[in-house]
This record gives sequence, C-alpha cells and structure tokens, in this order.
Amino acid sequence: MFIEKQVKYSGDVISCNGDEIKLVVDSNIVKVKLFNVLLNEDVCPLVYNAHEVMFEVGEYGTVVNEVSAYVFLDDVLLQKTIVEEELGIIKIDNPMYEYYSVIHEEQLEVSSSVEIIESSNHYQRDRANKMIGIMTIIYVILLIIIFRRKVLNFIKF
Repeated sequence: MFIEKQVKYSGDVISCNGDEIKLVVDSNIVKVKLFNVLLNEDVCPLVYNAHEVMFEVGEYGTVVNEVSAYVFLDDVLLQKTIVEEELGIIKIDNPMYEYYSVIHEEQLEVSSSVEIIESSNHYQRDRANKMIGIMTIIYVILLIIIFRRKVLNFIKF
C-alpha cells in the first residue's frame, strides 16, 4: 500500500505494542510508530479504547517498513494526549514539525516534562564541552610531539 504524506488514513486496530500500532487500512496491515515522542508509559489502553484511529505522516515522517506518523484517536492527537497526561515527552524540539506548536504548548504546561527536557539539554551541553576539552588536549599533545621532532631533527644538522 502506498501511503502519501500529509493525508489522514483511518484503520482498525489489530495490535498495540509500546509505541507501535498495527492497523488494517484498505485490507493492508500497516505498522504505525508514534512520531516525535519518547514514551515512559504504555499508551495501548488509549488506543484500544478509541472508536476511531487515524494516522497522518507529516512532511518529516517516514514511510519505509513502518510508518512514523501522528496518530489521532477520536480526532484528538495522541502525541498531545501523551504529553498532557505525562505518558511521555517530545523527542525532538523542532518547530518545523507539523503539530509541533500544539504538542509543545501542552508540554510547557506540564512542568515536570519541561524539567526533563531542560536537564537533557544541559546534559548534552556538558557532554559537548567535555568532548571539546578532550579534543583540545589531544591536539596540543600532537602539536608538542610534532614540534619536538622537528626541533630535534633541526639540531642534528
């Protein structure tokens, strides 16, 4: 089945496992992964309790072996519900993503989730600074070795 981006598809739920939902869409089985959320709890009860399940692959979503998409349960964006009920957080903070503003706005209202993201960003900055420091030390050591050899070779002549 060919799946177009930015088109909503409706399907019947076959199974749900973590962040993957298997749906039957037009007699085809489609594996749908939730786009741009990190889960810390199971969302399958929400999926199974919905009357209608739809998905939409955004411009940045993938359509390969499985579909990375926004999921709608009874016309409500599941990713927004996940953030709202603190079942997960936004994976990549990118305002270019469709529905980003809706999900991000919800995340700002949930203070504990924002603290998780801020601590994650802080960790990434610390890690980057450490790597820069290590690379600088290695560069200086290499310069000393190269310079020392050139000086010793110059003295020999």
